Amino acid sequence: MAVTISIYHAPKRCAKCERMEEMAREVAASFPGRVEIVLTPVGEAPAELGVIMPPSMAVDGQLVAVGRLPNKQDVAATVAEALGGEQPTGAAGPGGSAFGHGRAVIEGERVYVCAEDFSDRSGCQPMLLFWYVDEGDSVEEGQELAEVESAKAVFVIESPVNGLLEEILVTEGETIEPNQRLAALRAE
Repeated sequence: MAVTISIYHAPKRCAKCERMEEMAREVAASFPGRVEIVLTPVGEAPAELGVIMPPSMAVDGQLVAVGRLPNKQDVAATVAEALGGEQPTGAAGPGGSAFGHGRAVIEGERVYVCAEDFSDRSGCQPMLLFWYVDEGDSVEEGQELAEVESAKAVFVIESPVNGLLEEILVTEGETIEPNQRLAALRAE
């Protein structure tokens, strides 16, 4: 038995579409030979799915995300369930993650997600590429929130807690300083 991860992308694939495909490939690598990835323009998505905006993802016809990037652990868990409970062999499975850059600062009821020091000797300032989530979204500990690009690498910032994303403090395309506050969460 094999599982199909369908990715519905923009006509000109955007950075979020590319990241979704990368995430799907990481999950597929955890289930060797058991997952097929199909890339389809959003306009060609089956009408019954109700996909209206890219990027979107379905696992065996079950929507996992519409217009946003899903949590990689949730995708791995959905694939595992579709495979009859088969457990992944890699770090993409539930509870595992290859990411975690950033740190948390707690002030009263708010938890601030802060950047690490991504600078290097080149003098290039890191930039927040894009947010995977929007203000008002519920987030889980370990869920990917944003992507930051430095001169030499791209880093994913994860949520330090379960909660609600109350405020985004840095916009996409903005350069960031070491330890700068990127977003404010209300922990649950």
